[in-house]
Amino acid sequence: MAAQIGWSMTIIERNDMLHLAQQEDLVWKFKMLGQVEIIDAGAFDAASMLAGVKEGIKRADALELAAHAVLGMAEMFRTGVPPVNFRECFVAGGSTVTG
Repeated sequence: MAAQIGWSMTIIERNDMLHLAQQEDLVWKFKMLGQVEIIDAGAFDAASMLAGVKEGIKRADALELAAHAVLGMAEMFRTGVPPVNFRECFVAGGSTVTG
């Protein structure tokens, strides 16, 4: 949802098989939606789910991911997106809303 207002956080797994120009193009494309972080393959799962130091994310990277998630949500609230839109976005088709 935050991508709609340019405040998303995208993580990209480091891939040494890509040429520098390919990496730069990929980052450029995602920067149109918000912030981009390139991380090592071993930390990708932890960063995409938890952004936790305990799971192997560097502390500075974990803080940046967590801060950007909060900033994106705050910016959406500031621009008038009601909190109910978050619930509907993340629980479509089920979860605790339907029991």
